[in-house]
Amino acid sequence: LRLKPLTIFLFPFYRTLLMFIRVNALFVNIILYHRPKRPTIAFREDNSRDLPPCPPMANPDWFTVWHVNPTKLDESVAQKHAWRPALEKAAKKLCKELNRDATQTHRLECFVQAHLLLRALT
Repeated sequence: LRLKPLTIFLFPFYRTLLMFIRVNALFVNIILYHRPKRPTIAFREDNSRDLPPCPPMANPDWFTVWHVNPTKLDESVAQKHAWRPALEKAAKKLCKELNRDATQTHRLECFVQAHLLLRALT
């Protein structure tokens, strides 16, 4: 096997070029097949608010768990929900004592309200 001087001279450049092509292919594969981390439920509740509200129990009775918001026209409904301001006030008071992180206040208030409502219903 006889090698020409040009082959001996070009071989290191060929290997270097091949190494760059392989590294480039590796980066392309990383970019194409990288899956971004899915947002957590807490992040979705606080920022995007795309999750439906859920009561704090495993098997809720869906016909009794949600209550209609009171309207100004129907006073009988407003009288049924006279406890609502007191519930919101109690929830805010409990959340001030429990929560130290301001970003989770809304979620904690909803949870406390749902828990207090559940205790009132049962």
